[in-house]
Amino acid sequence: MAHLVNIHSSPPMSYCKFIGRVICLWANLEFQVERLIWVLVGIGPKEGRLLTTQMNIRPKLEILKGLVSHSAMDEQTKKRFLSIIKAINKANETRNMLAHGLWSTKQARRLRKSSPRKMQLYWSRGSTEHRLLPRTMEVSPLRIKEFAEQILGFSVFMSLTLAGLKGAPAAAPAKP
Repeated sequence: MAHLVNIHSSPPMSYCKFIGRVICLWANLEFQVERLIWVLVGIGPKEGRLLTTQMNIRPKLEILKGLVSHSAMDEQTKKRFLSIIKAINKANETRNMLAHGLWSTKQARRLRKSSPRKMQLYWSRGSTEHRLLPRTMEVSPLRIKEFAEQILGFSVFMSLTLAGLKGAPAAAPAKP
């Protein structure tokens, strides 16, 4: 059964701050993944940027998975690392839905003030002609905040792993 919805040009501000946090934390996570690739390949940031530039997260994670699988890490560490890579791959779809999905609310004959407002996130894969036949899910700001914390956890894991590797480059200093 089709539901009538109101498509919004952007979600409410209570959503935007958490979506922005997801996007910023994801960018940091991708950078941590790139740095790990560079170290495991044995190249510096200058050469490494040539290797990983303009590459989305999926191929970066596949490269990292291959490098970890063939590294000298102990088996328990490899297993943990590979499970984190799998979780990041899964989280990528949620990140894409939050960043690129259409936000809407159901059209209701009467609004119940007692229930918290949740936005509908419309997302579809495939050709643009099917764009209006999306999957939907209700998303609350709290759920987006929790997802941002999950991304932060991935980034911390990658950063700590990088810090433990011999020959790891230091983070570039921030430019004023």
